[in-house]
Amino acid sequence: METIIPSSLTVRAYDNTLRKVMGTFKAPCKIDPLEIIVVFHMMDITPNYNFLLGRAWLHPIGVIPSTLHQKMKIPWKGGIAVVLGDGEILAPICGLKEDLSL
Repeated sequence: METIIPSSLTVRAYDNTLRKVMGTFKAPCKIDPLEIIVVFHMMDITPNYNFLLGRAWLHPIGVIPSTLHQKMKIPWKGGIAVVLGDGEILAPICGLKEDLSL
């Protein structure tokens, strides 16, 4: 792993609270058939996910992500490579309460 660089960045969480980024580091990320260097932001939180794949690195290499279908399309050798997600690692939906007032 690369050196962790301190950060003064603050991000807004899904619940609209502000969260401090502890630091950033660069690490290789292999998404077959590609391997690229990605900047990760470290935060002291308990998330419902391992990490989020944001647009910061997806867009420049031409990736078309689909969270609904859990796959990505990547330009590759004059064609399109499709990377399928692993459905078993998806976080279950929890904490939802049926709203009968609708």
